[in-house]
Amino acid sequence: MGPKGQVTIPKDLREKYHLLEGEGDRPSRVRWDSDQASPDRSEGTVEGKDRPQGPLRRPEGSPQAMANPAMPTNVADTVAIARYLEDPSRNADRIFSDAETGNARILLPSIVLGELFYVSLRGRLKVREPLTMILELLDDIESSPHLLPVDMNVDSWRRFLQLRVPELHDRMICAVALAYSADSILTNDPEIAGSGVKTIW
Repeated sequence: MGPKGQVTIPKDLREKYHLLEGEGDRPSRVRWDSDQASPDRSEGTVEGKDRPQGPLRRPEGSPQAMANPAMPTNVADTVAIARYLEDPSRNADRIFSDAETGNARILLPSIVLGELFYVSLRGRLKVREPLTMILELLDDIESSPHLLPVDMNVDSWRRFLQLRVPELHDRMICAVALAYSADSILTNDPEIAGSGVKTIW
């Protein structure tokens, strides 16, 4: 961990993942290599003209609007991803395996990824090389059509206001699940389980 909580990425990882060290006197500042071709992210995104106009209307770029809407769709919480990375042996972990083989879709809320990366870099996850794990997971997410990072859209915030889940992050996860009509949330959190949203563990 660099100064003020910044992460210093070793040279071998920068080269492997096409990262460049920042310029000037801030060695832990990292940017993507501009010479590397950037993936086309235009498909599936929500432009301003496509924003929801009515209550609980899903945007065109939502996972439910993508190919094969009948595919099982689940939202993962932070503990579910962490346990899968540490020891894939639970019912929830079998759903991750289904996603890897293209038989299920897992939505990854931004708040979940943020929590996962934060606790990993603080050494609270049972993995040998946390930074390498994070970069590999990001590569998997970028290349897989079945691991989908999602943000809180307008529908999610409307759901958020209707929920009575006391903890902020849990309420955001439940709101995403409801807004995107997910089949379940992969979690063992009793507060989420008591929210009325179906859970799997």
